[in-house]
Amino acid sequence: MNTSESGGTTSGDRRSASGRAAQGAGGATGSGGGRRRGVLAGTAVLLAVTAALPFTLPDWDVRVLATFRNNDRSRPTDAQGNIDWQRLIAGADVLYYAEGRSSNVSVIESGPVRAILVDGKSVASDSLTDMQHELLLGHLPVLLHPEPRTAAVVGLGAGITLGSVLAHPDVERVVLVEIEPAVLDGARQFAHVNGGAVDDPRLEVVFQDGRNHLRTTAERFDVITADPIHPWARGASYLYTAEYYAIARERLATGGIMCQWLPLYELSGENVAAVIATFADSFPHTSLWQTAYDAVLIGSERPLTLAPDIGARMAVPAVARQMTSVGLDGPAALLHELTLDQAGMAAISAGAPRNLDDNLYLEFSSPLSVGTPEVLGNIRRFNALRADVARSFPVVTTWLDAGQRSAWRAAKSATLEEQITLQQARVATASAALAPAVARLSTLVARVPEYGRARSLLAQALTDQGLRLLDEGRDQEGVDTLARAVEAWPASAEAQHQLAVALMQRGRPDRALEFFEAALARRPADMRIAAHHGAALLQLGRDAEARAVLTAAAAARPHDAEVRHNAGIAELRAGDSAAAEAHLAAAM
Repeated sequence: MNTSESGGTTSGDRRSASGRAAQGAGGATGSGGGRRRGVLAGTAVLLAVTAALPFTLPDWDVRVLATFRNNDRSRPTDAQGNIDWQRLIAGADVLYYAEGRSSNVSVIESGPVRAILVDGKSVASDSLTDMQHELLLGHLPVLLHPEPRTAAVVGLGAGITLGSVLAHPDVERVVLVEIEPAVLDGARQFAHVNGGAVDDPRLEVVFQDGRNHLRTTAERFDVITADPIHPWARGASYLYTAEYYAIARERLATGGIMCQWLPLYELSGENVAAVIATFADSFPHTSLWQTAYDAVLIGSERPLTLAPDIGARMAVPAVARQMTSVGLDGPAALLHELTLDQAGMAAISAGAPRNLDDNLYLEFSSPLSVGTPEVLGNIRRFNALRADVARSFPVVTTWLDAGQRSAWRAAKSATLEEQITLQQARVATASAALAPAVARLSTLVARVPEYGRARSLLAQALTDQGLRLLDEGRDQEGVDTLARAVEAWPASAEAQHQLAVALMQRGRPDRALEFFEAALARRPADMRIAAHHGAALLQLGRDAEARAVLTAAAAARPHDAEVRHNAGIAELRAGDSAAAEAHLAAAM
C-alpha cells in the first residue's frame, strides 16, 4: 500500500471526523438531529444503490477478456480510433476461461487454430508454425539422449511439448513445473495434439516457479526442457540468465541434456545473440536447432552422439504421428533441423552481451522489439552459418553423400525463408498472391523430394490457395488444388479436412467421407473437423451417427452457428423437438 494513502491522509481524515462529531454534539438539539437524519437518509440511499449495482451493471464480456492480446498492435479500430471489440471477437470461439491464482488463462479457437493465452499473451497453439517447435522441444532432447528415463518440463502451455516427451515409452517419470494451476484445464483443450498428456500416470505436477523448483529439488533428470514465455514478458528474463542455466545444469544427471525455447520473432539480433552467448557459456557442448519463427537450444556436459536405434525410436506410433505432422518423417529430416553447431554458436556469441541476474539485460532491452519484424533478419543470419550435419553426427554420411547433404542444407534455408514469405502472403485474399510461393516450394520439393518440411509447407500453401480459389468461384481449380495439397503431404489433417469440406459442399458427401475420416484419424478430438464430418453423415442419411457426432461438437463449440444448426437438424430427424429448438435458436 502507498505510504501517503496509509499514513498522513487517513489520520488527517480521522481528525476532521472527530472535530465534526464534537461540533455536532455541542450544537442545538434540533439542528443536530436534522443533520443526523439527513446523514442516515443519505446512507440508506447509498446502501440501496450499492446493493443494486451487481444487478444493474453489465457483466464482463468473457469473450473480450479471453481474446485480448497484450502485444498485438494491429487490433481493428472503428472510425473514432477506438478498439472495435466486436470485430476482434468475431469468429473466435472461447473454449475455456479461468481467473487463476496468478494469471488469467483462456483457450480460443479461430478457424483452424486453437491457442492458449496467459494474461493476454498467446503462449502456445496447434498451428503448424507453433507445433514445429513445440514438438521439437520434447522429441529432440529425448531422442538425443541414449537412455532417457526421467524428464522435467518447465512450463505447460498447451501441453504439446509435455505430450511429445511422454510419447516415448522409455520415459518412466516426468515432472511438470507450472506456476499457474488454471493452465492444466486449459491444456486439456489440446488433447487432440498433446495425447492427453496432463492425465498420463507417469506425470507428477508441481505448482511452482520453474526456476525455484530446480533450485530447491534434489532430483536429477536425464532431460530438462523448458518453454518459457517471451523474454520481454513480465519476469521472464530470469529464465534466460546465466545463473538460471547454472541451476539447470546442476539438476542434470550424468549425460543429461538441457533444452530451451528461443523466439526469433519480436527479438532483435543482439537480443538473440545475448541468449545464445549466455547459454553457450553455461554448457560445454551446445547447439541450436531451428524452425521458422523459433529456435531450440541444446546444452550438455558431454558431446552429443546419435543413438543407433534412433530410427526405431522415431517409428514408435505415437512419436511418428506427432513428428510426421510437422514434416519430420525420419532421422535425416530431424537432424537437418540443426542450424548452429559449436562453431556457429561461438560465432554468434562473439561480442554479444550476457544476460545475468545482476544486469537483466533482456528485461530492459527486449521490450523494444515488441511488434518489430525481426524474424527474417535472424533467419538469414543463421542461414549464413548453417552447419553441415555430418560434422556433429557422422552417421549421416551413411544416409546422404556430400552433395545430398548440401542440397538438404540449401532446402532447409530456403524453406525457412519461404515459410515467412508464405505467412505474409496469407494476409492477402487473392489466390494469385500465393502463386509465387507455391511455385517456389514446388520447385524446392522437386529438387529434394525427401525433405518433409518442404512438402508439409507446400501442402499448407496449396491449402490456402485452394480455399481462395473456392472463394473466387473457381470451384474445380480449388478442389484440384486442395487435392494437390493432400498429395504433397498426406499427414496434413487440415488439407484432408478442407478437401472434404469442399467436396461435401459440392454435392459429394460420399467422396468427402474418406477425407474426413483421414483428418479425424490425425486429430480425433478436433470438434471443428468432427462437426463437418457430422454434417456429411447427415447428408448421407446416417442420422444416428450424425446425431452423436454433432451433439458432442455442439457441446464443445456452443457459439458456432453452423454446428448448432446442424445439431438442430439432427435432433429434428431424431424426433427431439425441444433439443432441436434449442440448437436452432442458438444458431440464429
